[in-house]
Amino acid sequence: MAELPARELVPGDLVRLRLGNIVPGDAKLTSGEYLLTDESALTGESLPVEKHPSDQVYASSIVRQGEMKRSNNKDWHEYVLRQDHRTCRRG
Repeated sequence: MAELPARELVPGDLVRLRLGNIVPGDAKLTSGEYLLTDESALTGESLPVEKHPSDQVYASSIVRQGEMKRSNNKDWHEYVLRQDHRTCRRG
């Protein structure tokens, strides 16, 4: 595996997440046992959230324990953007 700046990641890239990493973008976890992520900046939740394969991880979350691989998921980004757009139109 090579190290790349987050701005160079594209959909389909596999990324290894390890202790202390900041998740570079929303994605689906693909392999590994588990991950504890700090999502407090996004959700306000003070406790780490446990993640397993096929769970979603969110940009700017911080890995507090474990190691897993994730895949950038274009469809997930498009879904989030559509949901944000709908929320803005209603409000």
